[in-house]
Amino acid sequence: PRWGFGRLKPLCYKDVAPLGLVCNLFISELTLLHFWCILDFISITMLIETLEARLEEARDDDNAYHMARYMRNLFPFYGIKTPKRALELVESLIITNSWWDSVDYLAPRIAGKLFSRFPEQIERYTSRWIESDNFWLQRSAIIFQLAYKTKTDSALLFAYVERRKDSKEFFIQKAIGWALRQYARSAPQAVRDFVNHTDLAPLSRREALKHL
Repeated sequence: PRWGFGRLKPLCYKDVAPLGLVCNLFISELTLLHFWCILDFISITMLIETLEARLEEARDDDNAYHMARYMRNLFPFYGIKTPKRALELVESLIITNSWWDSVDYLAPRIAGKLFSRFPEQIERYTSRWIESDNFWLQRSAIIFQLAYKTKTDSALLFAYVERRKDSKEFFIQKAIGWALRQYARSAPQAVRDFVNHTDLAPLSRREALKHL
C-alpha cells in the first residue's frame, strides 16, 4: 500500500517515480538537491523497510477505505493523513544511519517547519522523542525549535533540557548548549536565569552562555 500513488520498492537514484512519492512530503521544506544529500548518508533499502514498518503501525483502515474510494480504488492506501505521514517519514530518516549532519538538518529545518504548520503534533512526537532510548531522537526534541526565535516554546525547551541535563552523551550535552544559546539571542535573560538555576553539564553550560 501507498499513501499516494504507485508501489513501494527499493529506490535507486534513477528510480524517479517512487522517489517523487517520498519527496512530495517535503516539497515545501526541502529542495531535491538537499534530499539527494540526505539520501547519500543512508541506505535507501533500509529507509524504505523502516518507513514501511512505521506506516504499517500507523495504518488507519477507515481513512484508507475512503481514500481508496476517492481514487476510484486504483491504489491501496495506509489511510495516514499528511501531517502524520510527513512526520513519520522524518522520524524514520532521523533514526536511519544517524549522524549529526543529517539529524541537525532534519530536526530544525524539516521537523521544525512541519511542527510550525501543524503545532498540534508537537507534543505527540517530541514527548516521545525526548523519552526515547535513541539519543538522536532526544537531540531532535531539544533542537527542533532552533529557528523559532521569539516563537520558541520556552517552557517546552526548558522541560526537555531538564529531562536530559544529566545525560553523559556528548551529542545531548552539545544539543542542550546549542538550543539554549540560540534561544538566548531572543531571550537572553530567560536563558541566563535558567542556566544559573539548573545543574547543567559543564559543556552545556559553556555553550549556552557563550554569547551572554
